[in-house]
Amino acid sequence: MIFILLRKIALPIALIVAWVGVTLVAYFKFNENEKARIEYVTEIAMKFEGDIARIEAMEEEAKRLAEEIELKEQERERAEAAAKASRGNATSRGGSRTDRASSNVVYYEELGIDVADYEIEMLERIVQAEAGGSGYDGMLAVANVVLNRVKYERFPNTVEEVIFAQKQFTPISDGRYYTVTVSDTAKQVVADALNGARILDEDALYFCTPTAPGKGWFETSLRKITYIAPHNFYGYY
Repeated sequence: MIFILLRKIALPIALIVAWVGVTLVAYFKFNENEKARIEYVTEIAMKFEGDIARIEAMEEEAKRLAEEIELKEQERERAEAAAKASRGNATSRGGSRTDRASSNVVYYEELGIDVADYEIEMLERIVQAEAGGSGYDGMLAVANVVLNRVKYERFPNTVEEVIFAQKQFTPISDGRYYTVTVSDTAKQVVADALNGARILDEDALYFCTPTAPGKGWFETSLRKITYIAPHNFYGYY
């Protein structure tokens, strides 16, 4: 009788135990998956917050750089306006300047050219801007090129017109010419060059740095003469 009773209740009990087991397994599995999902979402959220912080930092840096560029541009424009006002309007090769006649123009016999007093400062500025960190030789080489161009028929015949010829000297286009502080060395170099000091012959008419973007034209169209830091110097074939 007891055996029969046990047989009758055994199956329901087994089913109940099985159901409880399945339920527990599903429960723990669900919790495990839920935990993984929570960890994943948390990781994504933290990464997103980090990205936002980086973006905000980049925006702040971009804003700072924009303000810095704007200030430098304003400074360059003021300096350029002042320089233009002081030098007046230049004419083409062979022409005369309205203010040149009233300036102190000196004929430099060693060079065979006339140089106005205001052009000396221009020459000092371009020498400083192009080669200010190179020392005496590098600065003298730049001065020689400018003065060589004054005498050469393919270029204008005044120091000013050579310096401000379109797309010839980078410091003119990028504004460095107007903002440099001329050193005593640059002044001495210009004085020496005007009195005939040379480190390059009269055929040196171009220069560029070895890493200049337009170096290819110099290398293929011109004859390389020498290197005097920080420039390669070239002339015509």
